[in-house]
Amino acid sequence: MKVQPSHDGKGNPVSFATLMALEKINGSTYRSLTAAFEPGGGTHRPWNSGGPAPRAYGGHVYAQAVYAAAQTVAQGFVVHSATGYFVQLGRCDLPFVYSIQTVRDGKGFCVRIVNVTQEEGKGICFSCNCSFKLPDRSPIDWQERVDLKEKYKDVLGHIETPADLPSCPPLDTPRARDSEEFNRGASPWPGLRCKKVDMTAYNKHRPALDRRSLIYYSAIGAMPSIHDQSNLHACAHLYASDINSLFLVAAHTGLEHNHNQMASLSQTVVFHSQASGFVVGSERGGGKWYVQEVSTDRMGDGRGMHRSRIWSEEGVHVASSMQDGLIRLRFEDEEEIERVREGLKGVPVWHSKL
Repeated sequence: MKVQPSHDGKGNPVSFATLMALEKINGSTYRSLTAAFEPGGGTHRPWNSGGPAPRAYGGHVYAQAVYAAAQTVAQGFVVHSATGYFVQLGRCDLPFVYSIQTVRDGKGFCVRIVNVTQEEGKGICFSCNCSFKLPDRSPIDWQERVDLKEKYKDVLGHIETPADLPSCPPLDTPRARDSEEFNRGASPWPGLRCKKVDMTAYNKHRPALDRRSLIYYSAIGAMPSIHDQSNLHACAHLYASDINSLFLVAAHTGLEHNHNQMASLSQTVVFHSQASGFVVGSERGGGKWYVQEVSTDRMGDGRGMHRSRIWSEEGVHVASSMQDGLIRLRFEDEEEIERVREGLKGVPVWHSKL
């Protein structure tokens, strides 16, 4: 079965609702209808070019697995936590098939396991555990108070609206940024308008632990009512949580030129607010802006940790994410290793071998 492209003939990205659309096979199995985005591809390398199979953006299968699971829960249950494991590379030219197992249906919580396949006989490519809950009334709603405009005034002071920011590149690496061919042919992110803040002025004098990246995003196209499709709105945040994740870890640690292999291993997102707090759009279109504040605090054993907090423009801490990713490094000589170590001064835990 063929999947529909994530961009039209003119290169315009599809809406988020279209990107997540599913075909029901039976009561516990669903299939994707729209192709996952290939960050390293685009209009400059068609799928039939004879090259390697197009590699799917991991945030797509992560978000859509939760959306598929949401089709099997009762009305009113909204995802509050999801952990996914990237078992094999996903392909953009094939649909994802989502097989859902019910672990528990309780009065206030229900849990699902989703196993995802693509090619027959190739096994599971992604597996996800997700939990849904009914809303609770609580007299306490507490969080750190952060004024992002004030905290990041060095880089946001001149920005009136996130729409004024440059688009977030599909591959935020020095090689991709410097490639005229790639930038000429690269397609924009489908489903979400993604904007990147230039953090140079904020990060240049800070150690790796204190560096940050900011990615703004909003939904493309009309979104169904939050009362009817709360989980689709939640999945927009899941989709955004993986954008350029490990590339940002490398950038924060000064290792942008030293990695030779990267891959997401696992991803967890926890929502802190009820559905009304993470609405990404409306039936009339015009998405609401959110921002992902990215940091890293650990690298070792060939892996790196990507962390983020997702904020609304009103300053509500909507969700938190954590990703464990494979980051294998290469160095030309001992002098280069010492340069990296010098740049990471201030890191409290240090291993003697990189």
